[in-house]
Amino acid sequence: DQVLELYKYVVKRIRMKFPEVPVVWLAVFPSEKRWVAWDRIRCVNSLVKEYNSHGYKMYYVDCGKKFLGKGGKPNSALYRDDKLHFNEKGYALWAKSFRKKFNQIVSK
Repeated sequence: DQVLELYKYVVKRIRMKFPEVPVVWLAVFPSEKRWVAWDRIRCVNSLVKEYNSHGYKMYYVDCGKKFLGKGGKPNSALYRDDKLHFNEKGYALWAKSFRKKFNQIVSK
């Protein structure tokens, strides 16, 4: 709930200065480091997705499924040794996925 309230505040501030700019929430990605909290993270993503679905020029982008491997767990080949941040391969996949979604948003 705290994350959603903070997000609402940020959106409100953006809208005050830039009422026409698209607002994009990039869903929190799964990672081995955060896996123990994954149920709570998915809940946050879900709350923001619902909130965005009723907003003006608000978008929810989720590329996270591309980072899951066998058994539905994070694919360690896409992360650095810290098990949190993407490696070069992970960022390349993220960029490709996000670029497509971003282009769809800005073309509207």
